[in-house]
Order: sequence, then C-alpha cells, then structure tokens
Amino acid sequence: MNIITSFEGVTLEIGGDLETYWKSMAIPIFSSPQTGLLRWSHRSSLIGSAQNSPSAHSPAHPGSQAALPVSSLHGCYVFAVIQVTRDLHPVVYADWLLPDSDFDLSVSDVTLAQFEALGHRLGRGIDSECLDTTKDDKEWSSLLSRSMIPLAQLLKALPLKVNISLELAYPSRTTRKRLSVGRRLDLNDFVDAVLRNIYHASTSLDAPRRKIVFVSFSPDICSALNWKQPNYPVFFVSQSGKKLDISSHPTAEGEDYLLPSSIGAAVEFARITNLLGIFVDAELLVQVPSLIQGIRNAGLLVGIHGASEKFGGLTTATPSLEGTPVDALFGDGKVTFVGHSMQEMF
Repeated sequence: MNIITSFEGVTLEIGGDLETYWKSMAIPIFSSPQTGLLRWSHRSSLIGSAQNSPSAHSPAHPGSQAALPVSSLHGCYVFAVIQVTRDLHPVVYADWLLPDSDFDLSVSDVTLAQFEALGHRLGRGIDSECLDTTKDDKEWSSLLSRSMIPLAQLLKALPLKVNISLELAYPSRTTRKRLSVGRRLDLNDFVDAVLRNIYHASTSLDAPRRKIVFVSFSPDICSALNWKQPNYPVFFVSQSGKKLDISSHPTAEGEDYLLPSSIGAAVEFARITNLLGIFVDAELLVQVPSLIQGIRNAGLLVGIHGASEKFGGLTTATPSLEGTPVDALFGDGKVTFVGHSMQEMF
C-alpha cells in the first residue's frame, strides 16, 4: 500500500504559476447495448488509488454525465524513459539494469555522479554541443533511446518547441525479484524528484510552457502523478493482460503490473483515478474494434502501443482502425497525438 503525499514548492492551483492542462467537458459515460461496448457498472479490484484525483469534477446530474479533462495535445512528442538515482536525481535511461557492469545494478543503486561517469565511459553521455546541434524529432528520439543523461540537462537543452513524453519507469516487485535488484525508491520521493526537475525548468524560463505528457506502466505512478499536480496529463499504459516484448520495450513490466488484468479493469482504474487516457495494445483493438468507443464512453482518450500489420504499424500519421480513429500512437521513439475534436470523438 502506498500513501501519496502532496508535492510542495510550486503554486499548482488554477490560476497559479503554471496553467492547468485540462478543461472540463461533460460527456456521457454509459455504453450502448446495440454496439456491445464496455460497461462500468461495478468497481474492479485495482491497485493504485481507488479515489478520484483532486482535479476530478462531480457531474451536475449524478448518474448521467461526468467531466472529462481534455487538452490540446496534437503533435509529435519525443519519448524518453525516466528513472531516478539513489540520491534522487531523475535521469534518462531505457533499461532496468545498468550496462557493462560486473554486478546487477539498477539506476536506483547508484548516485548521479556514478551514473554520469558510467555513461561517459560507455560513450552514452551527451555533451551540450551535441544537444545544441540536434534538430528534429527523429534525431531527438534516436539520441534519447541510447543516452544516459540527467533529465535536468535534457530539459535545459531541449528546444521549447519540442514536445516530450516521459515514461516514468518504476520497477514492480516482480521485476525487482526477476532481476535480483533490491533497492526500490519510495514512490513519493521518486515522483517528487521528477516533478521538481520539470517545474524548475518550466518556471525558470520566461516563455510558454513546454508540452509534456506522462505515461507509465505502473498504476501507482499514474495515481501519484495525477494526485500531485494538475499541469501535465497522465496516461496509463495497459498491457491488456499479456507480457510485452522486453526486447522492444525493456521497461515493460512483470506480472504484478498486469493486475489491471483486463481492458475493463484498466479502463476502470484510469477512469476513477481521473487520468486523461490509456494506451492499449494495438493487437487487442484489431481483434475487438468496438473497445475504442467503449473506452471513450468511460471518458478517456485512446492510444495504442505495440506493432500490428493490420493497424498499419505505428508510423501512420492518421491512425484508424476499421474507420474508427484512435487518438494517439506510442512507439518508434515517439508519441503522436492526432487532432480529433471532441465532437468527432463522441
């Protein structure tokens, strides 16, 4: 059980130092019996927070409508996996175990200085000159997939016009046991360290706020992120009851993060935690296209992850599945949000 504490040091309320990402919109959350869509008439057994986050709104007429937080997310976001060192510094690194080591060590087992020294020794550290000369989203995605750098350094060098999607990789009990690593940072310390970096970078610039989206396979991380701040949207990445290919996504999680073990449980978790949306395995939506509208009826945006030939892969600019558009694609080193209006979605 995790107790989520408040994040301090930044004015987070509406009208504060930073604008909120969401706007309230009333939409129906019931399903249609004619289309065989999902129903949310009961509460599943879930991990993470089982209560609405502070930004949730009660419907004007209980039982008929609910509020959906929405945002202008349209565009491409370069993708980076974020972990936190033993001395609480967020870093960019896309695997559970550190490379080229005689010991099984994770990021949380070393200090920032040790992490940076290892990165430079392996040629995976990035100097400021290299960061300054990187130009487009494709170059950024390629660079970040192999880099070992502090998040603070990335946020300082990354042009504000470049949007970024941050996957917070917080190892589950199963993953730590499988990899024989013992250290696991406190949930609040982990999330606060990341938020502190982001808010410091945002408030130190006299410029428009960078678009940042949080994603995570961890329900606990998603709950904490949405409780602690209202400024950046949070998406839960659902494995839909199956293990992902860790060769293509090393931070895909183990069995205890499959506990939203069905798409229904994952959607119920995201709905009651007031997340903006979920990413679902593409193959599942190929098999059951009606799930897309069912997820939307729960007040969530729908993204996909994982390759599917029937889906056209994860590189199409305007993703659709049998005529039903999804809202985002997660893969190929980036997250792409498609600009469907809410009128088109429902």
